[in-house]
Amino acid sequence: MVDAAGTIVAINPAAERVFAAAPGALIGHPAELLVPPRHHAEHRIHMARFRDTPQARAMIDATARILAQRLDGHTIPVQIALAPFELGGERMVGVSVRDVTAVRETEMRLLARERQLARTVRLAHLSTWSWNVHTGRFRLSPELRQLLQFDAPTDPAEPTLENSLAFIHPDERAPIMARITAAFGARAGFAFDTRLVRRDGTILHTHCDGEVDEDHLGRRTGVFGVVQELTEREVVVLTRKFRDLESEMAERRLIERALRAERDRAQTYLDVAGVMFIGLDVEGRVQLANTRAAEILGCPVDDIVGSDWFGRFAPGPNGETVRAAFRQIVRGEHPLFAHYENAVRRADGVERLISWQNAIVYDDTHRVVGTLSSGEDITDRRTAELSLRRSMLEVQAVNRELESFAYTVSHDLRTPLRSIQGFSEILLTDHLGALDAEAQRLLGRIAQNAERLNELTEHLLALSRVGRASLKARPIDLAVIAREVVEFIGESRGAARVEWRIPDTLPAHADPDLMRVLLLNLFDNARKFTRDTVDPYLELGRDPTGVYFVSDNGSGFDMAFAERLFVPFQRLHDHSYEGSGVGLATVARVVERHGGRVHAEGRVGKGACFRFTLPDSPGPHTTDSQAGLIV
Repeated sequence: MVDAAGTIVAINPAAERVFAAAPGALIGHPAELLVPPRHHAEHRIHMARFRDTPQARAMIDATARILAQRLDGHTIPVQIALAPFELGGERMVGVSVRDVTAVRETEMRLLARERQLARTVRLAHLSTWSWNVHTGRFRLSPELRQLLQFDAPTDPAEPTLENSLAFIHPDERAPIMARITAAFGARAGFAFDTRLVRRDGTILHTHCDGEVDEDHLGRRTGVFGVVQELTEREVVVLTRKFRDLESEMAERRLIERALRAERDRAQTYLDVAGVMFIGLDVEGRVQLANTRAAEILGCPVDDIVGSDWFGRFAPGPNGETVRAAFRQIVRGEHPLFAHYENAVRRADGVERLISWQNAIVYDDTHRVVGTLSSGEDITDRRTAELSLRRSMLEVQAVNRELESFAYTVSHDLRTPLRSIQGFSEILLTDHLGALDAEAQRLLGRIAQNAERLNELTEHLLALSRVGRASLKARPIDLAVIAREVVEFIGESRGAARVEWRIPDTLPAHADPDLMRVLLLNLFDNARKFTRDTVDPYLELGRDPTGVYFVSDNGSGFDMAFAERLFVPFQRLHDHSYEGSGVGLATVARVVERHGGRVHAEGRVGKGACFRFTLPDSPGPHTTDSQAGLIV
């Protein structure tokens, strides 16, 4: 793997063996180290093009080869494939390398022998013919056409079976056809001597050897034969050269078999991928598809390959729009859409939304030959996102209604509660003598409950204000706000006993007024539940993962009831501790308004810790005050 500067950032053991490098020895070195010096300029041009081109170019060609230089100084031929991608916002290139030295040597030997064979055919006066059993047509080599005097301008390029049999002596036509037919059925070779009749009527004594032709899938397609005029000297030469020909053909079959295996292996890699792969030529015809594509499109791979992609699988007017953009891309008139989303139509007519990643495919002359795209079906994901968005809107609407209801109820209760409280105080103050002890006790209870109910309405109003207030987030220092809150709590509420562990600075990105409400409720909660603790303390800080916390060494709570902490009016302790059960609900509302999360941890008698996140705050950091956190 190479970065945009051309530096090797990763290499596997197989590649290290190809370049005779020790493990890890190439990491951090320029890829140019593996290029012969005479190709350095060309390599730099390719790297510059990769860095400067907005859309990364892919070169994917199974037969593309270059010369590479090993660390021991030897130059070897290699086959490469390049796959550009982005990793963490940085452009990278994945390079697959295969040492093709053995294949190159075999090809060179084969080329030399083909030249030798052509010379042999010419010097030995050999002629060849082939018969395609599917079309019934014969193909005669120029030497054979000249030998048979079948080279007039009016003679067909590929004569029929009837035309060809006319050149065989009538006495030998039937047995020869029977022998060739039997050899074809048995996939066997054949050899025979026969007399050929030239156009001028003269007879030629010839020897013919042949074998069955097969395509790349091993299916029989026809027959191939070699013809030579029989002379004693030519028979000896022909036998020797034919043996060479057999050897060459066997070697060619081995190479073809290896290439088919390589192709099948590549197809297997595509088939096991979790995304669909579609390769198009410059006309928009499908040249490659994998099994995932067959699953998404609802038809076999063989049915997909060869199809007009835009006409068959791109639905409606959008298909023509995408086709027009594709034509501009392959002509170099428009940049490639490295990523886009569009709908495809399955074989059953159902449309699916696909997220595509695309690359242009070039040949070894850097000519555009098509595109390669990987696609992921995101239909269900988008449907779920839309459903979730609708649910969120519904929840927000319900929350707004609840907040409005809470505000209205709390606001409307304040006046009658104050009246009850005021009239109770008047009776107890101005008419105390007219009341017996039981009446005085009952009026006192009325006044106390009115005061408590008034406190509840004030807390409900505060909770509704948190939900209704506009959020004005900005960079703040929570430590400064925390010291202001400690000063506000004051000595009258037992704050003087508490050791306040507040860092010198604690940056955050939040609404300062809402953060003041949050810290006031958390500090007041900690102060309340540390009143019976020897040497109580409260600590404010932020852990290495970026989560803020407020911890204390107070009475703590049972984690089995932790979910009730942030529900309004839910109390985990008896009424010996003052409070309305709304403070922690207010804390949760403030954190939710900022898009964060809050949770509590504690043990009975071992203190409590409240953790909350503020997503837009600076990255994780540590302070001295964060050491020794007690939960």
